[in-house]
Amino acid sequence: MKRIRIISILMALALLASLLPAPAALAEDYWICPRCEKRVRESVGDICPYCGYERHVHDWTPATCVTPKTCTICGETEGEPDPANHEGAFLIRDAQEATCQAAGYSGDVCCEACGGVVEQGHTVPLLDHQWDEGQMVYPATCKLPGVTILTCMVCGATKDRVDPADSSRHTWDEGRVIYPATCVKLGLVHYACTGCGREKDETIPPDPDNHFNTELRGAKAATCAEAGYTGDTYCTDCGQLIQAGVALPATEHHDWLAATATAPKTCRVCGKIEGKPLPPAVTGMKTVTITTTSVTIGWDEMPGAEYYSVYQRKAGEQDWINKNAQVSDTHYTFTNLTRNTEYEFRVIVHSNGQQSNGMVLKQVKTKKNVMAGDIVTFGHYEQDNNKVNGLEAIEWQVLDVDEANSKALLISKYGLDAKPYNKEYKGAAWATCALREWLNKEFLETAFTEAEQKIIKMTKVDNSQNQGYKGWRPTDGENTRDRIFLLSYLESNRYYNVTRDNSLNIASRVTPTAYACTQGAGKLESYKTADGEAAGWWWLRSPSYDQNDATCVNPDGILGPSNVSIVLCVRPALWVNLQSGNF
Repeated sequence: MKRIRIISILMALALLASLLPAPAALAEDYWICPRCEKRVRESVGDICPYCGYERHVHDWTPATCVTPKTCTICGETEGEPDPANHEGAFLIRDAQEATCQAAGYSGDVCCEACGGVVEQGHTVPLLDHQWDEGQMVYPATCKLPGVTILTCMVCGATKDRVDPADSSRHTWDEGRVIYPATCVKLGLVHYACTGCGREKDETIPPDPDNHFNTELRGAKAATCAEAGYTGDTYCTDCGQLIQAGVALPATEHHDWLAATATAPKTCRVCGKIEGKPLPPAVTGMKTVTITTTSVTIGWDEMPGAEYYSVYQRKAGEQDWINKNAQVSDTHYTFTNLTRNTEYEFRVIVHSNGQQSNGMVLKQVKTKKNVMAGDIVTFGHYEQDNNKVNGLEAIEWQVLDVDEANSKALLISKYGLDAKPYNKEYKGAAWATCALREWLNKEFLETAFTEAEQKIIKMTKVDNSQNQGYKGWRPTDGENTRDRIFLLSYLESNRYYNVTRDNSLNIASRVTPTAYACTQGAGKLESYKTADGEAAGWWWLRSPSYDQNDATCVNPDGILGPSNVSIVLCVRPALWVNLQSGNF
């Protein structure tokens, strides 16, 4: 208590002293209390005797662009704001991005507090166009440049870009199938560049659904006594069942054995008898005249005959051709016959509503007079693929007749076999190819007897470049002497009008025999021969544009190239001596 009292006395004294007039020399020696705003002499010290405020030394913060300097202790301010001192956040104003159409502006740096510009911006120059990948107008090819239109993704401006020609960028056509793929064999398609004409071949993978060679198994004809079966169709290459057969109901038609003079007609299957025995057959049949295309026959008159009917057929055929003639005389002339062909003729007598089984005059041969376009038979070769019944007679088309030298050029009507031109993929030269050797040895000895071989003339075969297709620039080949050969391109053009573009040429199309198909010959159902049969590919002897390819005739009848190791139809050609007894 005593201490508090002393302090109070001191404060009272100080107050009293402050109220007393100050000496003149000390009139300015005071400070103003910020709390009570009274003057306090410096001699009193830092504590205001009136309100107890304790004076301090100001801790000034610098003035900013929006505030004067301020004491951090008491908050007292002094002076004016400093417009050059920006503190705090800054922001960018009036910035504009540059584009490919207009310049930009970087923007002014401004004080967020006062809004003043701290740093002036600058102009940003125009940008380049931003081009897209472009839209192709037409592509570059092996011969011509292409054009692509580019568009700016910013402003929409466009420009053309010229793409240089690319020698490796061919424009291939749709391709032409040389031979199709089958269930077990590769196919081949030929392409040509529409720009430069370059050609290429590509293989076609086997097609498991394309069965070229088929056969019917288990077929059984329906009869009047027993049901039948159409048979199952199998692929002979892969063995697959293609189509199952169906049952056939028993037929109402009988297989009649012709009536004879002693027995009526009888069904050979069920034994049914119908009608009456025939009257006796005519007798004394003889040949009256024979020309190249007609034969007149005669016979003895049958007592009691009302009229006679006549029939004809080629020797070896089963069915008779009814001439629909009611002959009252005892002779008849058969016309429009084939030259150099054997025929059989039949005469039936009609009497009292009955007819005899007829008398047959066998193997009457018309005269030959061979002409271009004729079909003749010469030699034998397997064709129906039924080796049990032996070899079949070979049909030949007469292409040319050299009357001065009494010889004729023949070519087989059908593709008799199927062979590669050469065993290896090289050397498309007729003089050295494997097919020439096969024709003049194995085929010659198989198809012709020794007597027939003597009829075949040895021929000088022209293999010069003139025999080939000039568009493929063929090379000269070695001329040969052969009994059997293939046609050249020039010869196929002369006799069949074979060209590179005549796909409607039916005359040059050929169909392979059943046996040739089993040896690998291909054919297309979409192209038919003049006989309405599916056409196939067949070899010519001339080389193609490549020494590894030879020429052939396609199913559509036009000239084509083919790999020499491919299996195609063989149509042998030969010259025969017309002075021999066989022609």
